[in-house]
Amino acid sequence: MTDNRYAIGLDALEAGSRVEPADQVAEQPAPGAPPPAPAGEPHPFAGGAGGDADGD
Repeated sequence: MTDNRYAIGLDALEAGSRVEPADQVAEQPAPGAPPPAPAGEPHPFAGGAGGDADGD
């Protein structure tokens, strides 16, 4: 069988793919404060889900 003409050595592969440890960490922004709830709504994200199965 013939040699693969696209094959590269392990040293060449590692030299081209080496990433410094400091560059491997992605900085994520800190989460912001949630939006304020509108006045008069005790559970603004409930969507009218109060009551039992028949809606009472």
